[in-house]
Amino acid sequence: LDFFWSSVFIYICSTALCGGNAGLVDADTITKTEGQSAIINCQVSFPGKQKFFCKAECKREDVLIATTANSADNHKYSIEYQETSVTSGVLYVVIRQLVKSDTGWYGCGTNSGVINKHVVYLNGTLQHPVPKKPFVHCRWPSFIQNWAFCLLLLPLVTSFTALSYLQ
Repeated sequence: LDFFWSSVFIYICSTALCGGNAGLVDADTITKTEGQSAIINCQVSFPGKQKFFCKAECKREDVLIATTANSADNHKYSIEYQETSVTSGVLYVVIRQLVKSDTGWYGCGTNSGVINKHVVYLNGTLQHPVPKKPFVHCRWPSFIQNWAFCLLLLPLVTSFTALSYLQ
């Protein structure tokens, strides 16, 4: 393959890296070529029992890998969770055998708390424009019928561009 088409860039922006500032100035960039693997360190707040890595809008059908254990592997994706404190941890996500179709939006998190969003793009050209603020979903348990639970998270995340309810 021509090198121009085989370069895969992974652009990572989470609330921890970008601090909620407009733009993605402080984000890390990982550059790989097709066929290689990429490792994403995903900070999670309020760790829940289920850990997951998803693509696009992180709806149920977008989940690429999920587990209630501290690690899981399905050949293409793997996740490993390490607790850093009672209220936070890190999900180490590996995407293997990168291809052009790996371009897109990704998210990772737990069944409680904030989903950190990441952008994976090819050849430095985004398939979708990057929002000026990090795109963060706020999840809450299905037994809570409003988003008041998410208001508790607002002091921890400086800017929300989306809230969502997932059963």
